[in-house]
Amino acid sequence: MRQLGVLWTAMLLLAPTTRSPAETITLDAAADNTLYEDPIGATSNGAGQYLFAGATAQDSKRRGLIRFDIAAALPPDAQIQSVTLTLHQSRTITGTEEIFLHRTLASWGEGASVGFGEEGAGAPAEPGDATWLHRQWDTIAWKNAGGDFDPVASASAFVVGTGFYSWSSDAMIDDVRTWLESPNLSHGWMILGNELAIGTAKRFNSRTHDDPALRPRLTVTYIPAPATILISTAAMMLAAPRRRVKC
Repeated sequence: MRQLGVLWTAMLLLAPTTRSPAETITLDAAADNTLYEDPIGATSNGAGQYLFAGATAQDSKRRGLIRFDIAAALPPDAQIQSVTLTLHQSRTITGTEEIFLHRTLASWGEGASVGFGEEGAGAPAEPGDATWLHRQWDTIAWKNAGGDFDPVASASAFVVGTGFYSWSSDAMIDDVRTWLESPNLSHGWMILGNELAIGTAKRFNSRTHDDPALRPRLTVTYIPAPATILISTAAMMLAAPRRRVKC
């Protein structure tokens, strides 16, 4: 009997185990834009080099939008392990501010508009652009002025001067999982700054910035397929007819 127990244990230890290694990919943004507070919703920056978040010195709000094509980049059965969004801040008129990511709840557009000068004031919206009042100028409106987004932030980070900043959280992992499983819900994040005080705006480089190294990127670590444990020898033993073993 003891020999049978030893044999059983040995077979379990020798049973093959297969586990897919984790992989990490970096995605470029599929679209980005800025919502400029505007009573008629006619201002945008779809093809500009920058994104803005916060409030200007004239107390006009700015909200960034960014989206990544998750379903096209990841296998459908991927197990998301971590998610990190990295943005490069290129200009600021204030000190330390907390910048929030909120999951956007509706689709939005990126047209051909390019903001004038440093792009802080935007430009006249082009067809398909997202604006303060429109998901797509000037045919589809947001339900709420300033965009439709989850009121609970998915992540936040404090930013100060120029340089790279990153956002990462469990909620962002949940967002990416949702977008992978339901691509029709993949509308990206709204980037919100401090809108309670004037002069808090931060400027980040967009996906069309002249320097590719300074553009937004999303880093995702995932396991390509669910880990499985195959105990074929044990299964064979269970299926084999029993015979008496002398102890």
